[in-house]
Amino acid sequence: MSNEPTPSSPVKPGWQTTEFYQTCIVQGLAFLTIFGIISPADAGGIGGTLASMIQNCVALIIAGGTVVHYITARAKAKAGA
Repeated sequence: MSNEPTPSSPVKPGWQTTEFYQTCIVQGLAFLTIFGIISPADAGGIGGTLASMIQNCVALIIAGGTVVHYITARAKAKAGA
């Protein structure tokens, strides 16, 4: 066994993380509320709506990826058979 440290995985840039985008959305809603463009009650509703929209988009992307993977796997299986 060697005592060499294992290389760590590279860290993604901050703008490529979900935390960055969540923070941007929350800060945007906060600024809109501070400037009186939306009311605090609306900000909560908009935040919930945005979260729901993001969840739906992620679900569609995952479902689409599953279909593509299935079609690819079936095509490879038929080509090999």
